[in-house]
Amino acid sequence: MKKSALVIVLSFFIFTTADFIFPQKIDLVELQKKEKKRREKIKKAKYKITNDNVTSTIKTKKNLSFIKVDNETTGEKLKEKKKAAEEDPKKKEEYWRRKMKIINENIDTTKKNIEKTKSNLNQAQTNFLIADIPGKINQARALVDELTKLLEEHKIRLSKFEKDKEALYNEARKAGALPGWLR
Repeated sequence: MKKSALVIVLSFFIFTTADFIFPQKIDLVELQKKEKKRREKIKKAKYKITNDNVTSTIKTKKNLSFIKVDNETTGEKLKEKKKAAEEDPKKKEEYWRRKMKIINENIDTTKKNIEKTKSNLNQAQTNFLIADIPGKINQARALVDELTKLLEEHKIRLSKFEKDKEALYNEARKAGALPGWLR
């Protein structure tokens, strides 16, 4: 019983792995010839059907062979789509460069304003500490408060511009703009 089960398992193994042990030879030249003959036997289409002659051809002819033909109307539609794509400003490099330039200018201007405000704030704090007359102390305190608020506004504006820049990167990526256009 054990021997017959062993024989069955071994024979199954040999038959399933026979292709790996004894591979069949494939003649590529012969396959190429067969494919060439098969293609020659395929019937060529007698009629070219376009949008202009589709109704008249189908009414007059029976058992037509159809082939796909790019006609003038299809070509015109493709040209219109290309024109629309070319007219889309998001497909042009200048559009993305201009937007990035505006954002970078805003960031640079805001950074300069922050530096000026910091400098003025330092000067106002020094004047506040030096002041000995109550009127000058109140003026210096008011100026320090005003410059502190202005500095915070500039920082908020800078963070907004940096978020806008990140959003522009994402928008450009989704629109298919090349990375070099945003440098």
